[in-house]
Amino acid sequence: MKRKLLVSTFILLFNPLVLDAEIIKICMDEDWFPYTFLKGGKNSGIHFDIVQEAFKSLEYTPKIVAKPWKRCQLELDHGTVEAIFPASYKENRDKMAHYPSDAVTAKKSQWRINEVEHVLVTREGDSYEFEGDILKIPQPIGIGFGSAFGETLVKKGITVSENISKQKIVDMLMLKRINSAAFARFQAEEFNTKGEHAGKLKIHNIPLRSKSYFLIFSKKGKLSGDERIKIWGAFSKVRKNKSLIY
Repeated sequence: MKRKLLVSTFILLFNPLVLDAEIIKICMDEDWFPYTFLKGGKNSGIHFDIVQEAFKSLEYTPKIVAKPWKRCQLELDHGTVEAIFPASYKENRDKMAHYPSDAVTAKKSQWRINEVEHVLVTREGDSYEFEGDILKIPQPIGIGFGSAFGETLVKKGITVSENISKQKIVDMLMLKRINSAAFARFQAEEFNTKGEHAGKLKIHNIPLRSKSYFLIFSKKGKLSGDERIKIWGAFSKVRKNKSLIY
C-alpha cells in the first residue's frame, strides 16, 4: 500500500502534464479597447473581465497573456496556447480553431463572450451619410489588422488599409490618408471624447454589423469537446451580470 502511495506521489511531483492539467494558456488581443487592452501593464477590458469571471466557476486556471492579435492567432495555429479571445467567426480561423456549434448559424450565439456592434467613422463635417450600403463607403477604409470584417470588405472589392494600432487608424483618417474607418462602437466613442481628435470624428448611427465574439480553442489543444462546451456554457451565466458589461 505504501509503495503504491509513493509511486502516485512521484508521478504527481515529476510529471509536468499532471501539474499543468488545470492550467489553460490563453492569448488575448492587447489593443481592442474597451474589450481587451493593457492598463498599467495589466490585462483589462470588458471581455477580459467576463472571461475571468466565467473561469471562477470552473476547475481550470486561465493563464492569460495579452499580445498583438495576429500573434495570438499564430500561437493558436501552432498549439502553443490553448485558446484565444475575443474572436468573431472567420472561415480561415475555423481551420485551426474549435468554435461553438452555433457560431455560424445563430444571430447571437448562446456560447458567445459578448456581442459587439461595429460602426463606420468618418471626419466630422464630411457630407457622407452611411445608410447601410457597404459598397458606398468612402475608401480606403481603415481597419484593425487581421480583422474578419476586413476580409469581408476586400471580397466585395473595397479598398482596405489595415493597421495594428487603432490610434494610428484615427490619425490616418484625420490626415486624410484614409477616408473612413471601422471600429467597435465603444471604441469609436472613446476616440471621439478623449485625446487630440476628440469631437473631430463622425460616428454613423447605422451599424456596419453586430457580431458575436468567442473564446476559441486550438485544434492542437488538450481539451475535449465536452470540456470546451462546459467553458463556453459558463459565459451565458456571466453575461447576466450587467455590471461586467460597462
